Amino acid sequence: MKGAIKRFVRAMLGDYCLYQIYSISAEDNPIPDAGSNRFEFRSMGRAEIDSSTDPLIREQAGYLGTGTAAFGCFLDGALVATCHYWYGERYATRNFLPLAPNEAKLVQIITARNARRQGAASALIVHSTKEMFRRGFDALYARVWHSNRPSLRAFERAGWQRVCFVIEVSLFWRRGPVRIEIWKRTRSRDVPRP
Repeated sequence: MKGAIKRFVRAMLGDYCLYQIYSISAEDNPIPDAGSNRFEFRSMGRAEIDSSTDPLIREQAGYLGTGTAAFGCFLDGALVATCHYWYGERYATRNFLPLAPNEAKLVQIITARNARRQGAASALIVHSTKEMFRRGFDALYARVWHSNRPSLRAFERAGWQRVCFVIEVSLFWRRGPVRIEIWKRTRSRDVPRP
């Protein structure tokens, strides 16, 4: 049924996006504990990603580069989850949500199939959030597809808050997409839209 609804909406209106925007700031309530001593966390680079036996993890190498902070969650020495934050010029290539210089966006988080439903994603979000604040970032953002329940739960367990719902529709008869942002709370500062 869901597939039929999606096909109908696309046929009538064009392509669309429905995202929840999550955020956490250094001034928010204390970040929860990572929740499990089973995991090990660390900053990582290409060598760690390339050495993974999981093809899904190896596919994440494209998120590395200048203006990136990458973190890994390890279980028994194996890399089981990665997350990547972009900021500055690197993030400007996406610019889905304009950021101030002291802000970053978590652009990708993935858990290996054999490690899902064990809390690795939320534990990695907690660890990486603390590390990004330690590095001087004041606010972090992430966008999550509206129906991606595992990701929605992972961010909520990690103490992030839903702050906005974004609807974008690329109508056949318009050049650019129509965008509606419904903010639950105002951002701490204004960043002009591009």
